[in-house]
This record gives sequence, C-alpha cells and structure tokens, in this order.
Amino acid sequence: MRTLWFHLRIAPVRWYLPVLLLLDLGVLLIRDTYWAGVWPEAGAAAQVPPYLLGALSAPAAAWAASAPVRHGMTEQIGAAQVHPAVVEACRLGSTGLLLSLPYLVGQSVAFAMTAPNWPPGISLWWGYVALGEFVVLLSVALGWFVGKLLSPVFAALVAALGWVLLVVIVNLAPGNIVLRGRPEMMVNTVGLGVRILAVGTLLAALAWLPLKPPSNWRIIQAWPSVVAALAVVFALSAVGTLTPRNPVQKAVACASEGPRICVWPEQRKYLPELREVSERVRALPAAFQWPVELNAVGLKQQRQLGSNGEVRVVDDLEAPTFEIIQGSIWSYSGSIASAIQVRTFQFADADACAWNRLTPSDERRLLVLDAWLEGYLAGSSRPDYRTDAPAEIQQAWEEGWSIASEKGKSDQFSWAEREVVDLRGRYCK
Repeated sequence: MRTLWFHLRIAPVRWYLPVLLLLDLGVLLIRDTYWAGVWPEAGAAAQVPPYLLGALSAPAAAWAASAPVRHGMTEQIGAAQVHPAVVEACRLGSTGLLLSLPYLVGQSVAFAMTAPNWPPGISLWWGYVALGEFVVLLSVALGWFVGKLLSPVFAALVAALGWVLLVVIVNLAPGNIVLRGRPEMMVNTVGLGVRILAVGTLLAALAWLPLKPPSNWRIIQAWPSVVAALAVVFALSAVGTLTPRNPVQKAVACASEGPRICVWPEQRKYLPELREVSERVRALPAAFQWPVELNAVGLKQQRQLGSNGEVRVVDDLEAPTFEIIQGSIWSYSGSIASAIQVRTFQFADADACAWNRLTPSDERRLLVLDAWLEGYLAGSSRPDYRTDAPAEIQQAWEEGWSIASEKGKSDQFSWAEREVVDLRGRYCK
C-alpha cells in the first residue's frame, strides 16, 4: 500500500484531473438533465462521458506508462528490492484510480441529483456505474499497452486515435454503447462480468511487461498482453451489454383517470405530465375514441420461443405502448395520438372501413389531424425533434402543429370533430 500511495502522489496523470473532471461534468450536465430523478437514466447518462473522455485518458495512460523511460529510471527500478512487476502494478493501479476519479465524481453528482426523492430502481443504477468503470479501465489498458511499446509522444497520439477507432468499431454492433437508461432493460450481469474479467486480465498482463525491452523483442515479449487484449475484444463483441427486464407485477405507476396510462415504477417522476395528457384525452370531442389503457414499452410482455430456439420478447399484447425518450412529452404524445387515431378510425378493422381506397387529399387530412392531436396532447407547443420525412408530409404536420399552437381550444375541437366525422363517413360503414 505504501508503494501504491507513493505512486498516487507522483503519478503524471494527476495534472490531467481538473481538465477531465470539468469535461466529465460538462458532458453530464450541459447536454441535458432529464435523467435526474430516474435511477437507470441517471446511471446511463453518467456513464456516457468515459466514451468521449477516453480520447484523453488513453493518451494520459500512455504518457504515464513511458515515465521510467522518459526519466531514465529503468535501471534503478530494475535493481530495486521490490520486483519490477510490483512497481509496474502500483504505477498502473495509481493511473487507473486517478483516471477513474472524474468518472466517479460524475456518477456521484448524478446520484445526488436523483437521491432526494429516492425513486425505485437503484439496483439498475449500480449496473451502469460498473459499466462506465469498465470503459475507463479499458481506456487505461489501451493507453498503457501502447505506451509500453512505442515512444512517448507517438504512443500518446496512437492511443488517442486507437481509442476513437475502438469506439467506432464497438458502436458498429447495435446496443454495445448505451446512451439511454431504458427502464425495460438492465445491464447484462453476465456480460458485464465477462468484460470486467477480460479487462482485469489485460491489466494484470500489462503489469508484467518489461520496463524497457529491446526494440526487436517488444512485440514478442508483449504476447500475453496481446492475448488478453484479444479477449477483451471478444468479450465486447460476443456478449450483449443490455438484457430485457422481467415485467413488474406490483408497484406499477399509473395515471388512473380517463385512459389508464402506466409506466415502470422507476418512471413515476413522469406521472404529473402523464396525468395532464390523460386529462387532455378525456377533453377530446365525442367523435374521438381512445384505448382504455396504454403502457410503457416492456411493462407487459410475453416471452415466446421461436422456431430457431431463441427467446423472443413480444410487447404490445394487451394495450398500445409508448416510450419516454429523454423525458420529452413529445416522445410519447405521438404514440398516444396514433393509438387514439387507430381506435377512432378503426384502422385495424378492414371489414368496417375501406382505408385502402384513401385518396391523396384525404391522406393529407389524416396527417394534419394526427399532427394536431400530437401537438394538442403535448400542450400545444412546437415539437422538440427533427424529422427527415418527405417535404409534403412535413408540410402537413406543420399545418397540424400550427392549428394546435395558434387556434383556441373550441375552434380546434370544432375543426377536429368535423374532420373525424367526415373522414369516417367517407370510408367506414
């Protein structure tokens, strides 16, 4: 411990900490704070910065790894009573601890901003904490490995570029990099354990690299680390990051009046907004019909065994579903509006309505009505998202949103009821 404490006090990366800390908190807080108050969202938001800061922490680790060579201390360390591998382990450990500090501070801030109301689901938060720490250790391992094999300045550059390339490659597999703490998902405990074991093996192998091996033998003597690095890459590609949660039976949070709008217990923060949406649904003209119940994605599900032996999660069995994305009311007002449209116009009943005969002009009227309903449910404000839909569709949506934001409620309802009655009369029995 004394040797580790000594290297903590003299580690070169200590000078990087203020910059890394400011960047970590900047990425966490400046982007958005929708995650505050929901444990999985807070944990996921706080584990995003290490992916970005790895482009700095990997070069810092490479610079720290080359310190004995830069200062001409390789012979003194080799002649010391303590085994060189122990010294390397202490240097590597101190670097990992110091570079983990900004990340852990960021997670502590996320904890402090979520804990006052103490919502359910703190066990989900711990999974994201461990996932982010794995990313930090992976950046340290990459930087240290490169720093031991290459000259200091070149190693720092290669480590930065190598980290960017690694993140790009990992991101090619969907779901490997987690950006949102979706309550219907949780960190795969087995997958995370495999990854931590792999990166731990890599760090242990790095501690045994020679301080300054002959240039002709560097790659050959580094073969244990190369094998461990391949194990990390395999763990990243072979084991999924997230896995579906089992549906909850109790403590489901619902806005019970009007249409029953239910979310995961961890999402009870959104109940006031959902109650307002439910009130707006109840206030719609009599021509509209709505589902009795709407559920957050994954809240009610069944697992079915496919023909190939894989387990498939089937959602949307009992009621329409919606998803809350980054706390935005627009992320679920559109889904709720679509569910109301399906019930109102009987889109799912081909015997009752002949929507296959829909004319282009009436199709545009449906688009305008759908956009109006979305804007009305969201509170008559402008959308907080962008779309790449065709121009004619965007123009129809803009017309609907304008009606929701510019006209009075009585005028909106009169227009909407006329549209529903007329369109349904044209195509339904």
